[in-house]
Amino acid sequence: MGSLSKIGSSFAPGLSPERPLEDLPSIWGRRPSWQLPLRWLIAPLLVSLAVIANSLGFSLDLRAILAIAAAHPVFSALITLAYRLSDRSAGTTGYDRMLLSTEVLVDYVAMFLLIHFTGGVFSPLTPFLIFHVILAGIRFPGGAAYVFATWATLGIWGLYFANQSGWITSRPIVHEGVLLHPESGGLEAKVALVSLSVTIFLAALLVHQIMIGVRSRVVALSETTDALAMSNRKLGSLYEIVRVIGRERHLKRILDRVAHELAGIVGNAAVAIGLVEEGGRTLRFAAAEGLPDVFTTSTIELEKSPFHERVLRGETALEGRIDLDHSHQLRGKLADLGIQSILLAPLRVENRILGTLGIYATQEGRFHDIDARFLELTAELVAMAIEDARTNEEIEALVEEKTRFTLQVAHNLRAPLGAALGLLDLMTAGHLGQMDPRQLETTERVMTRLQALDEMISGLLEIGRSRDWGQEIVDVRVDPAEVARHLESTFGPEATRHGVSFHVCAEDGLPTVQSGGDLVMRIAENLVSNAIKYTPAGGEVDVRFERKAPGQVRLLVRDSGIGIPSSEQSRLSEEFFRASNAKKHTALGTGLGLAFVKEAVERHRGHLFVASDSGLGTIVAVDLYEKRPVSPVADTAPEIEGRPVTFIGTSYDRPSPEAR
Repeated sequence: MGSLSKIGSSFAPGLSPERPLEDLPSIWGRRPSWQLPLRWLIAPLLVSLAVIANSLGFSLDLRAILAIAAAHPVFSALITLAYRLSDRSAGTTGYDRMLLSTEVLVDYVAMFLLIHFTGGVFSPLTPFLIFHVILAGIRFPGGAAYVFATWATLGIWGLYFANQSGWITSRPIVHEGVLLHPESGGLEAKVALVSLSVTIFLAALLVHQIMIGVRSRVVALSETTDALAMSNRKLGSLYEIVRVIGRERHLKRILDRVAHELAGIVGNAAVAIGLVEEGGRTLRFAAAEGLPDVFTTSTIELEKSPFHERVLRGETALEGRIDLDHSHQLRGKLADLGIQSILLAPLRVENRILGTLGIYATQEGRFHDIDARFLELTAELVAMAIEDARTNEEIEALVEEKTRFTLQVAHNLRAPLGAALGLLDLMTAGHLGQMDPRQLETTERVMTRLQALDEMISGLLEIGRSRDWGQEIVDVRVDPAEVARHLESTFGPEATRHGVSFHVCAEDGLPTVQSGGDLVMRIAENLVSNAIKYTPAGGEVDVRFERKAPGQVRLLVRDSGIGIPSSEQSRLSEEFFRASNAKKHTALGTGLGLAFVKEAVERHRGHLFVASDSGLGTIVAVDLYEKRPVSPVADTAPEIEGRPVTFIGTSYDRPSPEAR
């Protein structure tokens, strides 16, 4: 259970036309990084225009213009450095606003100086003041365009009155000795200034109105984008929940994963899943994310909580001020946690309610109808997962009970069977008196049948132990080379008696395999025993341990025996199944060997592949891991030594015991 410290932000954060500057798209971002590279073009542009004008016969104050051009890149470098330092130190909005104001003021000073040195109020550069206004309207929300327009107008009129008062004298525009504009104090100057002022304010009005529409559309687009992103996140979360339902089989793991996934999608809100106890009078929390134990260990008595009773009657309950709702039994604990908003949906399967799925937040009025619809859909999926998991656990409990019964019966049969075989052995050896040939033959036939029964009981015990998923296999290391030596010494004489050529080898440097007890040894013994049993005299059996991939060892058992008909291979892992040609070859055999191998390989999270056909012999490959995976890893082998794989014996639908 996590803490409540992260519960805060809204489920689907919206946008507002009044949202702050730093939240708008990057073109209106708080740092004008898109304009900074353009500043470096101003100085060379000024120098080029001054040189061209001078070459065309215009009389300009080149020293003043070049001084302004030289100062501009110095200021640009300083302002760029200031922005970068602000980025590195996580500068505040106030600091950025100060930098921005400084940049604007210096630009205006430079602009009015250029106007002063290029004709004053009649300077051809005065219309460029309009561009500042337009850029302000684009760059800043609100009435910034009007502020810039006011600065430009006051500045140009101030320059005019300064000239009229004799405080300064603007440099006139002269071409080859001819003055190109009227005196700055005449009516023409005033008309020009009024016209420029009106134009500047009209530009501010137009750009402001246009940008209001543009910004509202950008905000709407951002809201739509956020809504689409949230929908995608919801779909992704639902997909992950479906994957969990399909992959997991146990209730606790399913509910924990669902709570975790749902907490991620609802945006820093807590999640809790409650299940109705037997009898339907109480509700307990089976899984939660983002809530402390003091809350999730509580049991809700439905008689004392009408709020939950409504949900268990099939209603989705939404509360935006839980402190005012006295129908919730845990209202006090919720208040202590600061929780205000709650949204609960019923976990419904057909006409039955299994419990509740709820999300909790500290804000008032946090959740809305769209959240309720999403939670209802999620609750339907979770309810199906709960029903499936419970059914699966019931089936597994029955299988485990069957396994325990089989083990008990097999164990109880083994003792009297062993005693009977011992007595028959004494009789056939003549220790209890000599028997005539007919009696001896009959006794030996009885012994053969009882030995087959003993072999079957041993097989049942092996399968039962391998299926006991409640008991994890003991963690030991098995050396493949040691298993190879055991196989050679154990089955070499038997192969010789059957007239079968027998070879065993193990590659050098193979890693040890993580296993339990003698499981790997028994896997190998079953496969080799079958190979020798179903290989006629003159045939051969080859056993090899080799490296398949880093961290993996392959046991390969190849024989030239009778093979397995392709039409019967789908039943190879069935208990007591023997192929039709195997029954004809020998009456002995239980049909439990490969069933045990499959179960044992599955316990190792390994892989079993068989390539065989009638009359063509059989190749069996068992792939085991140096370190047993926590969860099964799917693997395929389209062929073994050039022969197509006709049977893949390992399934991957069982959970690892660690997950239970």
